[in-house]
Amino acid sequence: MKRDIDLIKTILLKIEDFDTYNRPTSIDVSGVKENVIQYHLNLLLEENYIVAEKTGYQLVYPSRLTSKGHDFIDAAKNESIWNSAKEFLKNKGVTVTLDIVKDLLISSLKNHIGLK
Repeated sequence: MKRDIDLIKTILLKIEDFDTYNRPTSIDVSGVKENVIQYHLNLLLEENYIVAEKTGYQLVYPSRLTSKGHDFIDAAKNESIWNSAKEFLKNKGVTVTLDIVKDLLISSLKNHIGLK
């Protein structure tokens, strides 16, 4: 299964909106099968973007974002920066790690607000 960066963004946004004391038991993304969501949740857990419980069946029940997850989603919320970063990577013709995407987003955000 391939990693879907847009789905990762959607999942992180949904987790960001969780009520800490009343979080859902699953994440619903219209048109996306549960096994695909679970695959991406596992990736996010492995990379320390989320805090979650994991069952023996590889099911992930997220509870919150980590600081790293917040950094990613805070930089990705600006649609102009998000689309620009995706276009940049597409034009380079490379597949990159999630951390590289996060670093690119943060760098673009810094440029956008005049910190670089």
